[in-house]
Amino acid sequence: METKGKCQHCDQPLAFDTGMAGTDIDCPHCGMLTRLFIPVKQPPKPSTATAAPQPDRIPPPITKIEDTLETIGGIFLGGGILIMAGCGIGSGIAFSDDQPGLGASLAITAIAGLGQGIIIQALFRWCAEVVRLLRAINAKP
Repeated sequence: METKGKCQHCDQPLAFDTGMAGTDIDCPHCGMLTRLFIPVKQPPKPSTATAAPQPDRIPPPITKIEDTLETIGGIFLGGGILIMAGCGIGSGIAFSDDQPGLGASLAITAIAGLGQGIIIQALFRWCAEVVRLLRAINAKP
């Protein structure tokens, strides 16, 4: 039974007896040594009209910058609260050890740390609101 294959070098068609599959011959078109093989039929590709488009990659989740700004502001507020708590505990210990100067300075540092956290959080929230307003302005036709 005769079958058709292709040269591995010049890709020209070759007709040969099925029993010769796997043997090497000189290609009559290009003269290169090529192995005779029976090509495997590929399953038909789905038409582009019926096949769903496959994305090359999954897009990253969309994070709005204003959400990120508010998160950063919250982190600074949390840091201010931690400073306040640490200095508050330290000032309590200093006052109990009869070191009023150290206790007072730690108490002032605690208040300043919390105030700084609140101010920085407010600035980040303000920035987030500016971004929201700019988005609203740009969205209007």
